[in-house]
Amino acid sequence: SSSAIFLYGTTPPDIKPTLIDALYHTERNFISGSIKNDKINYICDGKDLRHFRRTAKVIFIINKGHSRACVGTVKIFNKVKGLALFSPKDGRMPRIIVPLSDLPDDFPQNHSKYETTLFICRIIEWNIEMPFPSGNIMRSIGEAGEIEPETNSILTEYEIDDED
Repeated sequence: SSSAIFLYGTTPPDIKPTLIDALYHTERNFISGSIKNDKINYICDGKDLRHFRRTAKVIFIINKGHSRACVGTVKIFNKVKGLALFSPKDGRMPRIIVPLSDLPDDFPQNHSKYETTLFICRIIEWNIEMPFPSGNIMRSIGEAGEIEPETNSILTEYEIDDED
């Protein structure tokens, strides 16, 4: 018997089998006691469950064990609000909203010049209502593909101090 996170309802009549139940092969439904195969097909519109990507919504971070610093590139997100979107090289990290004021002064006008520049960014907070966390650019480390910036990016991500 596997367990799943139920995201719906406060009373049993409001609770229906969810896609999460189906993806995690939960054999449980608060109303009837089990989810039948026809109900799973109804929830998934008859599609094979392997075609769905398992996703969830972060509601609270208990332990901030990771340094929350990562290396990646930056694009313009919203010029009017003065925001950029940081895309980490590490696929396990989320994209991060950063203020344009953290970037070089000519970034809004010449952002194509910085397409291959690597930056170090640190997550500051992740508001529950926002799809992306907010963060700050710590510094630029150089161009992607060059040995020294790539080495510095690895050292930063694993919190290794290279100051000897």
